[in-house]
Amino acid sequence: PEVSDRWVLSLLVLAACLVLGQLLGKLATAAGFPLPAFLTALLAGVAITNVGDALSRPVDLPRADLIGTLALRVFLAMSMLSLDFSTLASYLLPLLVALAGQVAITALIAMLLIHRVLGGGHEGGVGAGGFVGFGLGAMPVGIATMKRVVQRVGPAPRAFIVVTLAAALFQDTANAILVRVFFSLLAS
Repeated sequence: PEVSDRWVLSLLVLAACLVLGQLLGKLATAAGFPLPAFLTALLAGVAITNVGDALSRPVDLPRADLIGTLALRVFLAMSMLSLDFSTLASYLLPLLVALAGQVAITALIAMLLIHRVLGGGHEGGVGAGGFVGFGLGAMPVGIATMKRVVQRVGPAPRAFIVVTLAAALFQDTANAILVRVFFSLLAS
């Protein structure tokens, strides 16, 4: 039988990530370097997970994974329901051209770079799949893609670490920095 306390603890860890993320965001803003809330929550999650591992109290990853999957599905449903497809109709041709270019470039990078950097094999395949999901969608899509591939080919921890850090943490941090730099240049 399932123990509900495990769910509560996982939700409390998620809430702690959000609270700690807000505090980190306030500290960063006070230091003159505001960061997006999702990035500070992500950093808090990384910190809490590592502290839990160091104290031999690891985060219950299967529960956290299930909560994340549920949140992703709700987010995707809300996003799709809020789209106004009639507005997009007038932009269909430019969107299709941009989409074809993005698909081609993403596929080439995944096959020629990501797969090779991760050493080929199923580890490289999982990483390439995650990169394609991230490049054509968003980081949650990349994670979902990697999870689906892992179910078929087996675990690929290095691919998860590399793609998650490169696509989420580093890319989001660089994006926050560049946006701030460009806005400060425009204000001058």
